[in-house]
Amino acid sequence: MRNSFLLLLFSLFSLALSAQKKIYCVEREVCQWQESVPHKVNCDKMKEISTFTINRDESEIIHNTPDMRSVYTVNSSETIGAVKVFVVTSDAGNNYTYIWNEKKKEMKILAYFNAVITFKINKVEK
Repeated sequence: MRNSFLLLLFSLFSLALSAQKKIYCVEREVCQWQESVPHKVNCDKMKEISTFTINRDESEIIHNTPDMRSVYTVNSSETIGAVKVFVVTSDAGNNYTYIWNEKKKEMKILAYFNAVITFKINKVEK
């Protein structure tokens, strides 16, 4: 009986340590952003299943799509109301800003090449 209790306690402790946020997306929209134009232009919207996994201490974000897997190191983060902003560097060395708006169910990526990529969130597991 004592061994069963210890095994259960260890399992719960291990689960708590590996806690992470998993964000499931169903749609992607890529738009160009120009400084001279106050809105997005040349947008392309498509159905795409992808996931973002944010580790427990929010030091890493993994983005999986059907075609690729990218790992991003979080350089800094800030919470502003229901919005979480991450400044990240990709495994290829490129810099991005991720904006996770849980209320609007969106994950936006501001790319260094003047693009805004918006993912429509279907579900979040915490």
